[in-house]
Amino acid sequence: MDSLTDPQKVFYYIQNLAREIKKGGFSQFYRNSSGDSVHEIYDSLRIIGAYKTANMVMSANDQFPGKAVPKDSSERQKILEQVQDSANDVWKELDQKFLSQEEDLNAFNIEFIRKNKDFF
Repeated sequence: MDSLTDPQKVFYYIQNLAREIKKGGFSQFYRNSSGDSVHEIYDSLRIIGAYKTANMVMSANDQFPGKAVPKDSSERQKILEQVQDSANDVWKELDQKFLSQEEDLNAFNIEFIRKNKDFF
């Protein structure tokens, strides 16, 4: 990650979120190392203008105590065990919203790349 430009990181984070949600939803996202960068993903979505998707991520994050998702995966795993049952319904609903492509993240990404083509 250190060798990527900031715009490349934005693109990477968003692609990472989309891949995880499509494979297994928010539950899988938080269980995997992808969840380590949830805060960067939220910021990246806002940078490209995908505010609805950013709000979905925020709603998913809100299922954690204090609405704080730990960056540390082992700490996050412990909390997931505690909140999984209560958060699952919310996450499943958000998975469906995400998969319905309310916002076309690919279109947002393409436009972002066009605006920042010197960094790719």
